[in-house]
Amino acid sequence: MGEARRLLCAQGLAEAKTSGYTFTLKDKENLAKWVVKLRDLNPDGKLAQDLSKQNLEHCVDLEISLPDGFPMEPPFARVLYPQLKGGYVFERGGICFEPLTQKGWVPSMTLPALVIANWLQLLLFFILF
Repeated sequence: MGEARRLLCAQGLAEAKTSGYTFTLKDKENLAKWVVKLRDLNPDGKLAQDLSKQNLEHCVDLEISLPDGFPMEPPFARVLYPQLKGGYVFERGGICFEPLTQKGWVPSMTLPALVIANWLQLLLFFILF
């Protein structure tokens, strides 16, 4: 899978680190399941403050599942950590985001671009920064 190679190469890892996120395989036997850790939350933001009050790690973890038809079909993304509720996040962490739908998906979108776009949507609703 070409996307996996791009994400795990030295340049892909360096770009992710400087952008404030990391990609890791959820299961090394399955290239279709990824965990993305979004770091660098603004310490003055509401989410960071709420996490501090609970002595929890300042990050957001997303799970991205790639369908067999990827990149022609959109991936599924959900929030694993922390448990966010309301707005664009469903009860079990699923994310309502037009680029993740058949209608809104663009096959040329890379996973890093999707993560950044998704991060911005979460930012707008939950005031992450």
